[in-house]
Amino acid sequence: GATITTSTMPEKEEILPSGDWQVVDTLAQEGYVRDIVANLSSIWIILDKSLFKYQTLTHIWEEYPYVGNMRFNPSRLYVAIDGTLWAGINKSDANNYPEFAPLVRYDDVANQFEFVSDQDGILNDGTGIEFISGPITNQNNSLWMLLTQESDSENVLYKLVNFDPEHNQLVQHFTIKEPRFLTISSESRFGDITFGPDGNI
Repeated sequence: GATITTSTMPEKEEILPSGDWQVVDTLAQEGYVRDIVANLSSIWIILDKSLFKYQTLTHIWEEYPYVGNMRFNPSRLYVAIDGTLWAGINKSDANNYPEFAPLVRYDDVANQFEFVSDQDGILNDGTGIEFISGPITNQNNSLWMLLTQESDSENVLYKLVNFDPEHNQLVQHFTIKEPRFLTISSESRFGDITFGPDGNI
């Protein structure tokens, strides 16, 4: 008869970076870390499709699954110069809220996220957001973003926009069209856009 052999899987080995590092906690759940940022005494992590805040002083994890009463899927995180936390969400999750842009802001007083109003509809057709570093000459807390938009079956559009939270204004600067076969629609190929000292791209 056939002989069946079995073996046990070796335990996972902890791999730490070189230097004086130590493990202080484990992640809230297993999953792929899609984005991670630090904000004051908190660390924000997107694990798969879930957003968590880890408080470094208390070692407490907290999940943020909703914006208002809508369960959302955060795709990117960004911490502004003033410490404000922003998140881009997949527009497909906001189809029931066409009056809102796929951009949310964390209110640390209310401990919740809120939609950014897009009165001019600049972000309405966007399917994803990539945050990029603004120009050196940018002295306020404006956010600079690349908005991915499904143009048609053959092309993908990218819009460079900036948002001034103080005046709640969105401004579109230019649009780039690219054949779909060259890129993945949810990821920008122009994420390495940078500004020169004079503010030019």
